[in-house]
Amino acid sequence: MSRHGTKRLLAPETLLQAQALLEQFLHDSQATLALLVDRNGRVLAAQSHEGTERLASLGASVAAVYAALQSVASLLHEERFLTLLHEGLRERLLAEAVGSRWLLVVIFGQHVPLGLMRVLGHQLAEQLTVLLEPSTPPRRLRERRIRRAAQDTVDLIFGFDATDTEAQPGANPWP
Repeated sequence: MSRHGTKRLLAPETLLQAQALLEQFLHDSQATLALLVDRNGRVLAAQSHEGTERLASLGASVAAVYAALQSVASLLHEERFLTLLHEGLRERLLAEAVGSRWLLVVIFGQHVPLGLMRVLGHQLAEQLTVLLEPSTPPRRLRERRIRRAAQDTVDLIFGFDATDTEAQPGANPWP
């Protein structure tokens, strides 16, 4: 990566397209904030229904948490965690991997169904991956999309939250 940062490596047209995708996502999902950040926490694109004064801090903090949880993933013999979900009393935060170098960060209220946000967030992450990493093999993306769509469909139908390992029969996070 250059010392000028990720923004310098992305074409202005690409950043405008990413911005447009985030804007459409906010409209469709009822989320209050959507960010595209690099793994160092730099905000590349943002859309918000609320103030934007703390976006840089939010991007850096989420990237740091994501990086820290990747070591937890390796302890659990996972390649990596693709999606992170944090719930507060009023708001939820969803972070989804976008390709190998970026994160999608979404803030949404308790009134937005979690399963719906997971599906919409995953769809946006895939759209952004295609935009930002056009060299990603389509077959690998298609296989990942099919696997994820099946899981998301089960989640939507049964109201199952895949982040709750206690609800999975026989699930053992410590192999």
